[in-house]
Amino acid sequence: MGEPIHLEPVSQRHAPEVQKLVTSHPDIVGFTRMPDPYPDDGAATWIAKVLPKHEAGEMSIFAIALESGQLVGMIGLIGESERGAEMGYWIGGPFWNRGYATEAVRQLLEFGFGELRCERIFATPLERNVASQRVLQKNGFEVARTYPNTEEKWEPADIFMEYALTRDEWAEISS
Repeated sequence: MGEPIHLEPVSQRHAPEVQKLVTSHPDIVGFTRMPDPYPDDGAATWIAKVLPKHEAGEMSIFAIALESGQLVGMIGLIGESERGAEMGYWIGGPFWNRGYATEAVRQLLEFGFGELRCERIFATPLERNVASQRVLQKNGFEVARTYPNTEEKWEPADIFMEYALTRDEWAEISS
């Protein structure tokens, strides 16, 4: 892995770097639920929308930052409850293939299963997003189900793969 990373709660100060990184490669918008094309004020608008939910404990959104302070991506849990949460993440194109996503997912799992006491965390990458699937597999996730796309953003033939991990499974592999 490259330089060590840490997760820090999202704030508006992250907006300029988020904006720059989101547009650093078309697959970032293409593989996520972000609007396409991504608006010029997309990051600031998105952060303004998620901050109240973050502060209310409805979701936990974090910037993935290098020890030097450089932002490399975003990660978060949505729909948090003891029962479970959905995880989403992305890494800016200039920082791909350095292990940052794998490590960020590991740190978020510690938070989700530890502090939040989630029983299950899942993620739903597109079947063609092989890199995201590898990140999940490296962290112990397994395919729970696949299902067809119903969202207008993607092609009708696209398939979603739900990867899931329970707190008990995480405890086994992380000890």
